[in-house]
Amino acid sequence: MPLMVLPWPATAAIWWSQLCERVNTCGDSGSDPMTSADSLLRTFAAVLAAVLFWLIVPPFGLHWLNWISLVPILWALRKETPRANIRYGFIYGFFSIALLFQWVAETVALFGDLPMVAAIGILALFAALFGAPYILIYATVHPLRERLGVGWIAVTPAVAVLTEYLTSLVTLFPFQHGSTLYRVPTLIQLASITGVWGLTYLIYLVNCALAEAIYRRREGNSVLPIAPWVATALVLGAVLAFGTWRVGRVEAVLAEAPTVRIAQLQMKFSMIERLVRGAKWSLRKWVAATRLIEPGSADIVVWSEAAYPYFLNETDDDTLAELAREGRFELIVGAGAREPVPGTEDSGEFNAFNTVYFFDAAGQLVGRYNKMIPVPFGEYMPFGSIFPGLNDFVPTEGIYVAGDVPTVVEGAHLRVATPICYEAIFGRVCNRFERPDILVNVVNDGWFGESAATHQHAMLAAIRATELGVPVFRAAYSGVSMVVEPHGVIRYETEPYTDVSRVVPVRIAKLDTVYGRLGDWFVVFCFGLLVGAVFVARRFTRLAP
Repeated sequence: MPLMVLPWPATAAIWWSQLCERVNTCGDSGSDPMTSADSLLRTFAAVLAAVLFWLIVPPFGLHWLNWISLVPILWALRKETPRANIRYGFIYGFFSIALLFQWVAETVALFGDLPMVAAIGILALFAALFGAPYILIYATVHPLRERLGVGWIAVTPAVAVLTEYLTSLVTLFPFQHGSTLYRVPTLIQLASITGVWGLTYLIYLVNCALAEAIYRRREGNSVLPIAPWVATALVLGAVLAFGTWRVGRVEAVLAEAPTVRIAQLQMKFSMIERLVRGAKWSLRKWVAATRLIEPGSADIVVWSEAAYPYFLNETDDDTLAELAREGRFELIVGAGAREPVPGTEDSGEFNAFNTVYFFDAAGQLVGRYNKMIPVPFGEYMPFGSIFPGLNDFVPTEGIYVAGDVPTVVEGAHLRVATPICYEAIFGRVCNRFERPDILVNVVNDGWFGESAATHQHAMLAAIRATELGVPVFRAAYSGVSMVVEPHGVIRYETEPYTDVSRVVPVRIAKLDTVYGRLGDWFVVFCFGLLVGAVFVARRFTRLAP
């Protein structure tokens, strides 16, 4: 496959370059860059790359476009127009984020009671802010190529990995490009070594190798970059060979692995209907769905994030304990917890936690986990401690504070870690749980309606199974729910907004992975590669006559 996948996109890229030369648009015309034909074509190329990226992400899921999707934006870059390169990098970033997160406008308009025009304005601001980091990738392409020659093909992907990692520390909804390969098991096995970052690197590597053909043609060099293509093909071949071997190895382990029966529950109603009909109505729905599970047929039943619509530690409701006893199963429930702020008991101030509770089959509460990363603007307001008035805009009962203990509950069948909602899109967070047998990711994507958000969220979480070598059981309030096995194979995937009440067998195998032991080491490697490249470039520049 690697030797076949490279030539035809490269040929198409060269044809594009030749077409532009024929209309005299490949050079710098010297006229106003925003009105020249060259600027229009380059702007179109940047937007086209963003559209291709959007098509790669679910629900479209055209993951094969990954191998050519960045070629248009790379074509738009010119070594003689560094300022324009910044602009086109921003255009690509802006439209990529705007298309990817267009559901932000829908959600803000729906739950913020704002006109759609205002919501689109918020989306535009969001896209401008979080699309800007792409400038770091594309503004450095030609400076790296000028100093490193063909070596830029290996270094630019490292810049992309570092950009993704650094933005994941501050962005509201981090996104890793490599996760778009989540439905290709033979490729994503690389994540067991490098984490998702290695997949991002691989995607950029292939696109940069193709772009080198365009740059050589533009410079009048008719010699195709065979050596970089062969090197890239060898890397792809090695990844595929390793992936094929690991998928077979994991499948052999799973064939001998014990099976745990876990009940998969899901509701067809959104948060709008829940808010209209009330908390008691939604609770009755979850209880009814649980009673459909035949007693003794499940080892564990999972309720999603916020399925129990009250602060469970403040209620004497025995419903959950009764369900566990009657059904003879352990019960994992997403709910809330509320505790007085230390030292303010008399004033009635409290902290709220987004919490998962674990009941044993006797109905006893045996464990609890508080979410360690609350969602900005949903569960807390940034700078709310400095400007307390901002906290009035949080759509929850009190500010949700962060837990600080990555709790793993020792159940009768499994050691269970329960990352809540978007915690599962952070490999570094899930890696803090001490060697669980399974990650049970409880989620409530019902806030986003029938948008792409829930599909994207599931995609970002699915890669954790391969990274950490354990199954992931994703329990979403209204979908998408799924089981992801340790080699990334997805089973029992549900459609959003459908009622589900069934027991699914989950094969339990815990495999050692390099990523599980070393964490984000590949990010450090990319940083070292970039620093080394800069050092080499400066040294050779000084030695040049």
